[in-house]
Amino acid sequence: MAARIRADHPDATWVSAGMSGDLEEAVSAGATHLRVGTAILGTRPSLG
Repeated sequence: MAARIRADHPDATWVSAGMSGDLEEAVSAGATHLRVGTAILGTRPSLG
C-alpha cells in the first residue's frame, strides 16, 4: 500500500495510514506517522 501511495505521490514525505486502533496493520502497510489520540487520551464521549 505505501509503495503505491509513494509512486502516485512522489513528493510526499509522510505516509499516514492509521490510528491507535489499527497500529500493527498500519505499520505493516508502511505508515510513517500514526495518530494515537485514543491510546493516550481515551475514547471521546458520545454526542448522541
